[in-house]
Amino acid sequence: MLEMHRMKLPKLNCLGIALALSAFAVLPPRIATGSMKECRRACEDAIRACGAGGQRPSACRRQLLRRCKVEGRQACATEASRNEPPGAPGGTGVVTADVYVNKSQPNRNFVTSPILAVDANPLKYTFLKIRVSGVNGGQVARARLLLTVSAGEPSAEESIWGGSLHLANCDWQESSITWNTRPAFDSTVLTSAGPVKVGQVVAFDVTDEITGDGDYCFALDTTAAGVNYKSSRAKQSGPR
Repeated sequence: MLEMHRMKLPKLNCLGIALALSAFAVLPPRIATGSMKECRRACEDAIRACGAGGQRPSACRRQLLRRCKVEGRQACATEASRNEPPGAPGGTGVVTADVYVNKSQPNRNFVTSPILAVDANPLKYTFLKIRVSGVNGGQVARARLLLTVSAGEPSAEESIWGGSLHLANCDWQESSITWNTRPAFDSTVLTSAGPVKVGQVVAFDVTDEITGDGDYCFALDTTAAGVNYKSSRAKQSGPR
């Protein structure tokens, strides 16, 4: 799952995330649980953000924040405006394609596979295509792609490597891509996962790459032992 936080007039709540969608999720910003000072600072930041949107700070204070209410170190609640301006959190994202390619079977397409394989020997790459909408130019504070490790290769107790994520060309189709027709991907590593276990949900941070609405494509590779993730064809826990 790709979790995303937009920095426009959030409904603030230190107790948790306000929204989580199923496939590629766009989440409104949240204030992390922390000290009284941290919570109050976050509340004041919300007031300034509201003012930057064209409303008077005094009106913002009345609408967004009756007061920063801190209960111990766990809660910092604010009251959201009933008249949120356009651009409030609410974008969506969907994984529209996910498939892997295998160098040892260069002409085979694996679109029906319940796994997304990544391996160094033989070489296997996984490609994912994600369509984002509703961001509308809002600033993304956090975005993560979540993949679940499948039991296809290692045993339940075995620790393996989760691989490295790269930006990829989107000029490919899930139903026809093969090793020989695979798209190019950038050599720069966006983020990597260390040792992982079967059943683990692995988070790849792609915050800097999500800049607005549109299609985003990623490639996953590894220089170590292979790992299988659940694809969208798996019975449950595909890419989200």
